[in-house]
Amino acid sequence: MSASLTQHVHAELDRLTGNAPVVGIGYSGGGDSHALLLIAQDWARQAGRTLIAFIVDHALRAESAEEAEQAQRAAEHIGVAAHILRWEGAKPATGLQAAAREARHSLLAQQAAARDIDYLLLAHTRDDQSETVWMRLAAGSGWRGCVGMRETAPSPVWPKGRGLTLVRPLLQASRAELRSYLDHQDTSWIEDPSNLDRRYTRVRTRQALTGLSEAGFDPRRLADWASQLAKVDRAEALSAARLAMRAVKFTGWGGARLQVDAYKTATGRQRQRCLEAVVAAVSGRAQTSTRGIDHLDAALLDGERATAQGVMIEHWRGSGWVLRDPGDMLGRVDRKVEGVRQDGDVLDGRFKVDLPSDVKAEPLGQDYSGLDGTVLQRVPGRARQCLMAFRRDGNILALAGLVRHERLECEPLLVQRFMHRTFAGPAPAWFDADLIVER
Repeated sequence: MSASLTQHVHAELDRLTGNAPVVGIGYSGGGDSHALLLIAQDWARQAGRTLIAFIVDHALRAESAEEAEQAQRAAEHIGVAAHILRWEGAKPATGLQAAAREARHSLLAQQAAARDIDYLLLAHTRDDQSETVWMRLAAGSGWRGCVGMRETAPSPVWPKGRGLTLVRPLLQASRAELRSYLDHQDTSWIEDPSNLDRRYTRVRTRQALTGLSEAGFDPRRLADWASQLAKVDRAEALSAARLAMRAVKFTGWGGARLQVDAYKTATGRQRQRCLEAVVAAVSGRAQTSTRGIDHLDAALLDGERATAQGVMIEHWRGSGWVLRDPGDMLGRVDRKVEGVRQDGDVLDGRFKVDLPSDVKAEPLGQDYSGLDGTVLQRVPGRARQCLMAFRRDGNILALAGLVRHERLECEPLLVQRFMHRTFAGPAPAWFDADLIVER
């Protein structure tokens, strides 16, 4: 059993991590992650790779710091460099689990970026998959939610997680198989007491599935169903990507032009799946949802204007446009915003920049002073006030995607966001990213 498990995971790691010389792993010291650490370290030695462990201390329990140090020693004992990442600051009184997840992935993404790591291993098992599907069913999810966890997925945080792919090589392995493997390794691991705390939904779900198993229902069927749905989901994503190559052009200034005639030829699901990724790219939001996509899709088809999810649908010069929503970016009568969102070197979730300290980045607004107005002629009128302007002493030095300055660097991230959102990993060989860029 141990030999076949090891061979399977080694093959998965070869398949899912490409030729990356350095691979990260999220490590807690618990049984699942310790088994993955041992197997992955063996694989890394054989494959000539480097494995680096990241241990997140959420600081939610008094014992967590000591447990993180214990996990660090366990990783270093088998030759894996390990770094403890601590969630600092006050913790929210409500929504704690969601906040902890956000913090965890942000910490992991930051550390991965600092070390040029493109792949991060996570130790989710077939049992975790079954629990995830059951929880989503209980919450009323449709079939797409029941796809569950994917073997590869983009980091859920943006823009910190751009370029980082989460890899789950244990989704076909059970906890029982991992415990059997660990028993043969003569090793120990940390048992997290929160795994028995019924205040957590996953703990209650785990206990409920145990009861169903005793009544004759095999929870593995849920994980098998998720695998089948994942194939449907993948086919849908590839279909949406083919539509994008026919109908979508991202601009350097932060919008997207759609050829409505080509867009109309697609099925409803093709259009919606493609539009979801376009909206994620143009809005620059860290979190996007499917809410409002039907409304935006209808506006594109009907030649109407609409707003939702941080974008605006506009029709101009024979094309449909997905633009940054001025109200979302600049504020409305009943809602003010405080400047441009900035996360590290990324502005508004759309542009990676390198600016001198005396240069200010802000929306162009209605102050065009000192700007040659002809550069705006290829930009829809309602998009112009949301253009990213770079000013020194009030004077415009550059406009993202339109006016360059030799000392300012500004790289649009829309295509990268679209691809990562669509493919949840490397793009297929046939996908030509140049075809979705406005020249």
